[in-house]
Amino acid sequence: MGIYDDVTIGDGQDCSNIVKTQWSYNTGIFLHGAAVLYNLTESDTWKKRVGGMMSDVWNKFVKNHIINEQFCEEHKQCN
Repeated sequence: MGIYDDVTIGDGQDCSNIVKTQWSYNTGIFLHGAAVLYNLTESDTWKKRVGGMMSDVWNKFVKNHIINEQFCEEHKQCN
């Protein structure tokens, strides 16, 4: 699963050059939306989506029980 920032596809483009950098903010927004929809519907579909996103967050953004921005702290690619 991936939630990517700034994915735009224009006329004539074929989706072959997508930057797959994931940021915690974008993932958090989608996670919040899925959690709200689960809370409203109590649907197993939304429960599975929330669980999948939480697993993704835990694997990509949590290190030593602290949420961090993987490309900033680990890869030193931020200002």
